[in-house]
Amino acid sequence: MDFRRRLLALASLGLLACGGSNRFPLRAPMLEDTDRRPFAPMPASYASPFAWDAANQTIFRPISRFFAVDPAGPAVNVNALDEVPNSSWFVNRIGVRPMTPAEVVRGSCDDKVLDPDAPDGSWLIDHGKDNGANPGFRVNIPGLGKFMLKTDPKEEPERATGATAISARVYHAAGYFAPCDVVVYFRPSLLKLKPGLQITNNQGVTKPFDERALEAILSSASHSDGLVRMVAAGWEGRRRLRQSFCARSRGHAGRLQPSSAPSACDSPRKARRPRLLRGVQWPVCAPRGRPGTPE
Repeated sequence: MDFRRRLLALASLGLLACGGSNRFPLRAPMLEDTDRRPFAPMPASYASPFAWDAANQTIFRPISRFFAVDPAGPAVNVNALDEVPNSSWFVNRIGVRPMTPAEVVRGSCDDKVLDPDAPDGSWLIDHGKDNGANPGFRVNIPGLGKFMLKTDPKEEPERATGATAISARVYHAAGYFAPCDVVVYFRPSLLKLKPGLQITNNQGVTKPFDERALEAILSSASHSDGLVRMVAAGWEGRRRLRQSFCARSRGHAGRLQPSSAPSACDSPRKARRPRLLRGVQWPVCAPRGRPGTPE
């Protein structure tokens, strides 16, 4: 009887051992996601109106996901270390090595820095900011390139410009390809308006972007010692980021869905994204920068 019990126990253990399967293969974990090969032509530009985006995210998209029986869940394409591998949209930085305060403050910025002491009229406004919550315009500076400048809401001085500069550096350190957003203080005489400009607002209304419109933006901006405070972002870097996201969102079914905002993604990686900023030991913040330098 004892022999039969032991034999039955051994057989049961054998069946249990064979019943499971390894989720990850027995090899080194994938550290690089080789997704940098072309997979689709570049899609045309698309702008989602504020009203439609709010209605879609609040009403239509949750309802469609409910009837599609598509509940949210954990990421399915992390590696064997339960981490996100490097790819065309993410690079492990502070998660795998220490970063100095200077590295975090620099973010994705290069050596092209706006000079608030440049000659009057050297910042040519060649494009108005068409839509979005915060007003602004684009400047074209010889030798530096194009920069989008945005201001704060009049009732909330320094909030939006400070938040976007800080968050860009946090997300860059965490691993994302974030834009170089820099808080700048400058005198209005630096600006020169290109004649004949027009903008189209969130409601689809087109109107001239003239001296009167420029003065309204500058008067509502935050000021310090006679200088205007705005946040500047390199135009080419921001444009490449937007094109890269759009290409991936429309070219990879099941990864990202077409949308004007990354928050609307249905990527399996989405569930991993908020966790990337948890449990990270950030270096002490650098002192507040002078006008024209990152804060």
